[in-house]
Amino acid sequence: MRSAIIYDVKRSLLRPLVLLMLVLFAALGVATTYYAYIFLAGYYPNVEGVAVYIKTSEGNNTRCVLMGGIFDRRGDPVESSLTLITNSSRIYSFKSTSTFIVEDPSICRHNIDMIEISTNLVKLNISCTTISAFSLLLIAPRSAGIYNFTHIASSIFVCGKSDGNIYIGSTLHVFKMFINDLKSWKARLYTFTVNTSSMSVELTKPIVLNYTFSSIFFSSTQINQSQGSIEIRHPIEKFDLSLDPNKDAIQFYSEVDHNLNVAGFDYSYKVNVERSYIELAIGSIGLNLFLEFFPIAVIYISYTLVAKPRSTGALEFVLARPMTRFDLYLSRYLAGAIIIVISSVILSIVLAIFQPLVLRIGLDPWGYMLLYLGILASLLTFHTLCYAIASTTRSGLYLAISITLYILFAMLWSLATIAIAFMLGISIMSTSYQELSYKLSYLNPLQFVNIARYYILLSYGAVNEISALNSVLAIAVPLLWNIGLFSLGFWRFRKINLSS
Repeated sequence: MRSAIIYDVKRSLLRPLVLLMLVLFAALGVATTYYAYIFLAGYYPNVEGVAVYIKTSEGNNTRCVLMGGIFDRRGDPVESSLTLITNSSRIYSFKSTSTFIVEDPSICRHNIDMIEISTNLVKLNISCTTISAFSLLLIAPRSAGIYNFTHIASSIFVCGKSDGNIYIGSTLHVFKMFINDLKSWKARLYTFTVNTSSMSVELTKPIVLNYTFSSIFFSSTQINQSQGSIEIRHPIEKFDLSLDPNKDAIQFYSEVDHNLNVAGFDYSYKVNVERSYIELAIGSIGLNLFLEFFPIAVIYISYTLVAKPRSTGALEFVLARPMTRFDLYLSRYLAGAIIIVISSVILSIVLAIFQPLVLRIGLDPWGYMLLYLGILASLLTFHTLCYAIASTTRSGLYLAISITLYILFAMLWSLATIAIAFMLGISIMSTSYQELSYKLSYLNPLQFVNIARYYILLSYGAVNEISALNSVLAIAVPLLWNIGLFSLGFWRFRKINLSS
């Protein structure tokens, strides 16, 4: 039987239609996911830059420092080329592979209006705005009736979108935070610190900031007991924090000379952005196209394995060899199943490699495994259904029934769900409709992948828990579908006359 399975796998897998669809959907999966990423990155940038620029002029002497970093969504530094722009003119360029501190006299002659950033993924510009500036004139006597006049001007600029800043004594701290791991609610915080008394990045002593989480922020009366602290020793520091999933904001505070300094920002927006990228990873257009149209190949596989050979009398000829009907039924079923397993593996591997390496989006290994199992459950169950029909009907009737079921399951199911919701008086915008949709998924083999998607989103906190779903049913229902259809198909196949 092993040789028969291998022969049928080769004969079906190497057919032009199956190979064409495999190559087509792998290419579409890459191309459409990329363009969807570009569209999403237009609203939620996948690469962000932040920098602090200090400029101090004292008479004819000017000192300036630029420090910052270019990061991906996880908070990891991105290799990039940076160009400083003022009045539409490029005044200075350099490359960065990590965070940077630049002290070069050539950047002191102008105020920086914008920084042009170029990475392997994107090109973007970040504008610079003044957050602190002062000017004073020092008058000092030199001799009788003669005085020296010294003009001192200092400015601090922030380039890019920071998450806030806080003054602690004579230091200014600028924050930039990233969601490093949504599943475990890990965040990566960068601080950029300026000594405002010396207008430099030199710190005289460590600065300790406490932090707490809250639902509403920016009020000293809302600060509860500290939930953690960070100690800033260097101009640029990186901290890994654990966020509170039940809160929306983080507040930093420190008490100096009986004055409470408070600053904070809302991280719920960042969480929602990360969830949007997770939804892109599991709902890429290429994957949806694969699930929408590869069932046509599944119909064709069952047609070539059983329906057509039965119509031509080839099955009766095969049974003339020392092979039982069960051996024949099982070997050809397994041949189709192996083709589906291989096809699903190819698509999953393409997505699992392309998304994290090229687009820097993606799931953890367990998420990709769960997505693969969902794809496999949908296609394998539909294959079992088509195979059961093909083994008991002739080719013409089989094609009519299977194509009708495909149109119902793949194209009309959403309309049928809306119609049932309308009859039950359920709004399509309500959570009740969502629960109804998941309940009806148990009746549609091509919808099993949506249950896998639900559990992936649930693990990232991207959806609320739905009582209609539980892990036992998610496993049991596809198994019952496959066992029931396989048994029913063989029961009929055992009794039919293969020559008529």
